Order: sequence, then C-alpha cells, then structure tokens
Amino acid sequence: MIERKVQFNFPGQNLFMLYLLVDLRLLFEPKKEIGQKLSPAAQVILLWYLLDKNILFDLRRNNFKDVAAFVKYSAMTISKVAAELYQHDICSFQEDGRDKFIEFREDKKSLWNDVEEKLSSPISKNIYFTELPSAVTHK
Repeated sequence: MIERKVQFNFPGQNLFMLYLLVDLRLLFEPKKEIGQKLSPAAQVILLWYLLDKNILFDLRRNNFKDVAAFVKYSAMTISKVAAELYQHDICSFQEDGRDKFIEFREDKKSLWNDVEEKLSSPISKNIYFTELPSAVTHK
C-alpha cells in the first residue's frame, strides 16, 4: 500500500498519510502485559528449583539450551519462561558470553511465599463418586 501511495491507518500500529508527510510505523512489538498467574512451563522450572532437585540437574550451572534439553522444552520456551520469571521478579539472568543462566534467590522460603498466589493448579475439576463404575471394578 505504501508503494502505491495509498493512505491508511491501523490504530496502534501504522499510519501512512503521504500528503501530510506522515509515515509512522511500529518498529517493535509492544511488551506483553504480565499475567496474574505463571504459565505451566514457568511453574515447572520454578518448582524444580524450589524442590531442590539440583542433585540431578542444577539449573544455576546450566545454560538455557541445556535446561531446555533436560526438561524437554524448546530453547525458545525456556527463553520465554526466563523472561516471564524475570518480569515477575522471581529470578535474574547471568550472562557468560552467549550463554545465559537463570539465577534464583537463595531464600527459597521467602520465594515460595512470594509466588504462591501466582501458581495455578493443574486440576481443572474435581469429580466425586459414591460408587465405582462397573468398568472400573475388579473381577
């Protein structure tokens, strides 16, 4: 449309008005607002740290790529998780050349108290039975 010199306006994104000599383009995406709850992937990384499973794999000594391979997420997901945790002031980053590392606070008790309301349960609904269905009973 710009090549054809057609004037247009996409609210919040672009404005092109040739005859007024106006060409405003959004160069960067606006930052996403922080959600109230942490994403499931962010909860996995956070709970891994809080439960002190560092015997098998230490999050603080492995870069994003290694963390992604260990938890079987993509490197992009781990980058997004780290950004999300940073936005919630749960962790910080340490950089060593091209490698980035997640650095959590040392006091796990206060960290747990701070993030407890940001966690969501994986259980969406509880169903109670008074009797077991016949398909479940053992013969």
